[in-house]
Amino acid sequence: MQTQTPLVKNENKNRFECDLQNGKTGFVKYEEKDDSMRLTYSEVPEEIRGQGYGKAMVKKTLNRIEQMDKKVEPKCSFVEHVMDENPHWDHLRS
Repeated sequence: MQTQTPLVKNENKNRFECDLQNGKTGFVKYEEKDDSMRLTYSEVPEEIRGQGYGKAMVKKTLNRIEQMDKKVEPKCSFVEHVMDENPHWDHLRS
């Protein structure tokens, strides 16, 4: 599943947000350090779980962090799962 909406870095809430489907917003919470982002929690609205939106959102988040030239410390089990399934993200691990 791909989501065409942009990923937004909401610095007030310390999370990346994405409108996944018809106004339903998913997010990945983070703790930002100088050279890395600790990803602590991710959430997709219950009614659209299991349709690939979470993976698409995490991949967008990883792309954004890569563009920011930072490393990733995956503390969220789902983020870690997505990274484990996609070894091309290994260079981002802190």
